[in-house]
Amino acid sequence: YHASLSSNYILGRNFTLLTKAAIFSARNQIGEIAMAPLESNPFPDARPEFFRAFARAVELGVGIKLAIRTPFAGKTKAGVVRAGAGMPLELTVSCARPAGIVHCGACTKCAERVEGFLDAGVPDPTQYARKPGKPKLLHG
Repeated sequence: YHASLSSNYILGRNFTLLTKAAIFSARNQIGEIAMAPLESNPFPDARPEFFRAFARAVELGVGIKLAIRTPFAGKTKAGVVRAGAGMPLELTVSCARPAGIVHCGACTKCAERVEGFLDAGVPDPTQYARKPGKPKLLHG
């Protein structure tokens, strides 16, 4: 819960997710995929250059022009929470180890979520398996 955000790094995570989505998109002639990295995402496969290069590789490799949208890039978790206030945010999942839509309440992703709701001044409707304490995220 108090680990650095970089402890969430999974080598090739976005690459793998995008590859699966790109194949599905190519088979179904869908030309757009949305990803949701935030400004705090420090990982190499969350950079605009990566998304542009990936889209180009898909076009060359499977013949479909693919747009990868990242509408939350440059936004904080609090900014996203504020923008979504009034929407069913209890149905969204941020946790690294959820049980369905129940968040563990112990991982750094849960800490980031708790901190985002607090910073946004929006009540947190999230169901946590363990009641999280006050987050102290270590960026880096």
